[in-house]
Amino acid sequence: MLHALWNTDLIEVVDTDQLLADTAIPLELAASGERAILEDSLNTQLGELQNAYQDSNDVWSVRRDSLLRLIASLRPHRVASDRKLFAENTVTSTVDTPIGSVLLVKAGKRFLESGPVLMTDDDLATSLAEVESAYAVASTKARTVRELRDTLDESPARP
Repeated sequence: MLHALWNTDLIEVVDTDQLLADTAIPLELAASGERAILEDSLNTQLGELQNAYQDSNDVWSVRRDSLLRLIASLRPHRVASDRKLFAENTVTSTVDTPIGSVLLVKAGKRFLESGPVLMTDDDLATSLAEVESAYAVASTKARTVRELRDTLDESPARP
């Protein structure tokens, strides 16, 4: 059954060890210890910038440029941290099965949620086609409603 679900793209088999290894924070970022310093400096500069509206344009520009350089320096740390968090959350969402760690993809979630209304005597392919057909109809209706709504004038009575 798992192979049938995998073949119909309802689930994805994930190599969790490889995912975690690929998204680990690079050693040069982790070892530098500069993230905490950069975060503190960013918070300090943001606090100082709150009162900078009284400064001349030149001072304001210098402070803004300094802040932009600081943000650029911090970006690799935040990206690496977010990638690692994404991988950890993905691994948490997997289920161990005989074919490996399995992750339910978007189509699989739709299929699972529609399970109670499907005919239980239909095969997997028929049930999957039924779900996809219903999803296509619902998507078309939702798009039509959005388009109709966009044609209405802006007013308090607009839904």
